[in-house]
Amino acid sequence: MATYVTATPSQELDLPSEEVRDQFVRLAEALLQKRYKFKPQRRAVAAKMYIKWLERKGL
Repeated sequence: MATYVTATPSQELDLPSEEVRDQFVRLAEALLQKRYKFKPQRRAVAAKMYIKWLERKGL
């Protein structure tokens, strides 16, 4: 039987919601569409932009 450890609300990370992430990545992909025609590459660059944005926010 598996035992799961759950975090208390004070231990949870205060990350933006998935909706915020999806919107950020969608807008970033639109901005990158001319430079990166290959969609998987464009998605990877947009994801890296999101990670850098989170780091700048201190999350």
